Amino acid sequence: MGYNGSFISIKFSMIFFITGPDTYRARRKLFDLRDKFSREVDASGLNLQTVDGSTVTVADLRHHLETFSFLARRRFIVFENLLIHKKTEILDAVLLILKKMDKDSNVIVFFETNEPISKHALLPWLKKNSYFQSFDLLAKSQQIKFVEDEFKLRGRSIVPSAISLILNSTSDTWQIINAIEKIDAYLPVGSTVENNSVSVAVSEKINDNIFDLVDALIRNDIKKGAKLLMDQLAQGLSPQQLIALLETQLRILLLLSETQGRSLNVPGVHPYVVKKLSPLASKVNFEHIKNVYAGLADLDISLKTIQIDPKTALLNFITKWSSLVS
Repeated sequence: MGYNGSFISIKFSMIFFITGPDTYRARRKLFDLRDKFSREVDASGLNLQTVDGSTVTVADLRHHLETFSFLARRRFIVFENLLIHKKTEILDAVLLILKKMDKDSNVIVFFETNEPISKHALLPWLKKNSYFQSFDLLAKSQQIKFVEDEFKLRGRSIVPSAISLILNSTSDTWQIINAIEKIDAYLPVGSTVENNSVSVAVSEKINDNIFDLVDALIRNDIKKGAKLLMDQLAQGLSPQQLIALLETQLRILLLLSETQGRSLNVPGVHPYVVKKLSPLASKVNFEHIKNVYAGLADLDISLKTIQIDPKTALLNFITKWSSLVS
């Protein structure tokens, strides 16, 4: 089934089925759909819900699929990894409800982090009756274009040899994006990505003090956070590098908080980083951390475009952090 990108023009309940081994592009598709729903249907977020499909019960299914939307035309429901459910009656119930579902009701997304191998009738039904998209791993030529396109989105060009340096270090899309984000944070706005930029930015080591800094800020311990920030700068970390590291930690926290700590395997992220950040995931508020993440991005742009003292700007941001997450 094709998808024209609009939730308004399609006049029936929409079902999406997203899967594939390239979990970065698959999850980005999920985020894009959710953001589009928020913009076009319900900005309040009251009708957005993510359900752990591997543990859902029949009663849960009926609650999620048969509940009316609140102050909006539709609800947006994501079932993650439902097709790996070990109880056949769950999959039977899902199929039955979907077949009987009223028109013009909800937007339902079935998201599978692994390519489903279920032999249940629900799988072929979804492939036939949903907006189905499977994200395969990118071939080498596709990876090259992916890197070029991602830098274009960030207002940059990149020389071919620099692309090779990135792709020689990894073929995983999550890790490629991590490298792109670090490089983008490291360079002045609009500058071309060359070999030396890749070498410096991608060679960053895991820094334990960054986890302590994030922990202090999550707990609104501004005094400790300011000290740890100054320690990082004193050790030679540039303000842009520090911002990039903080942005990376927050992005991982957002992913972990979405799964409520159930998943300790985040593709493209070092297991040590996930282990260190997982205890924080239960403490964060998704929307609040998104605000902080956006604030860091604004700060990064200001440091690159306005003549301000980087240390003062970072300290001011940390003191504002408390208001962003309260």
